[in-house]
Amino acid sequence: MNLRSVLPAACALLAGCGSAIAPPPAPGPTSVVAVPTATGPLAPRDECALRPGFPAFGAALQAAVSKKDAAALAALADPGVRLDFGGSGGRDALVQKLGDPVVGPNLWRELARITAWGCASPDPATATFPWFFAHLPDLDDPYSERIVIGEGAALRRGPLETTPLVRKLDWELVTLVPGEALSDNPHAEVVARADKAYGYVRRGVLRPLNGLRLLAQKTAQGWKIMGLVTGD
Repeated sequence: MNLRSVLPAACALLAGCGSAIAPPPAPGPTSVVAVPTATGPLAPRDECALRPGFPAFGAALQAAVSKKDAAALAALADPGVRLDFGGSGGRDALVQKLGDPVVGPNLWRELARITAWGCASPDPATATFPWFFAHLPDLDDPYSERIVIGEGAALRRGPLETTPLVRKLDWELVTLVPGEALSDNPHAEVVARADKAYGYVRRGVLRPLNGLRLLAQKTAQGWKIMGLVTGD
């Protein structure tokens, strides 16, 4: 399964949420060259800042997330914003979810994370947070893959902080050894995708590939959040 295929499918699905879509842009590059803000193959980049109208939307999004302002965030969303792949959504449901005492705090934390992890813009009318979600390679088994969040994560020969270092991991993919997905050990047994280096890494720096992402689209009313979803 290629998780990147979820993005165009989701965008096509979300396009019917209620906002008129702007006319197709004039022919031009389909992607923006962006310098990574950290090292590593999947380090955050910003491909969205040069898209017409996006800077104001991005600033408003960051402000709403920073202030945990559910009303402000909902105002940036399409009336039919999708919140899962089961059909639920809408601005009122988004505000309710953000204000839920159980779900809300974690959702705000995740929003702060993904909006800090760069913005991808595969074409002039779409944007995705985090950046890496739109740039994942083809994977045979994405559910066993994890992305290392951050730079300098220690890959060690054993499951202790005192064991020798194999190498450092920087914003890259690792594959969980069979059985590790269900383990609750603080160190996960993994194989680095880039060079097959084997070892153990702190589970806290590993993130599933189908975690929360925010999908935005340029509509006739400007940029709008079309989806805030987890899973596939």
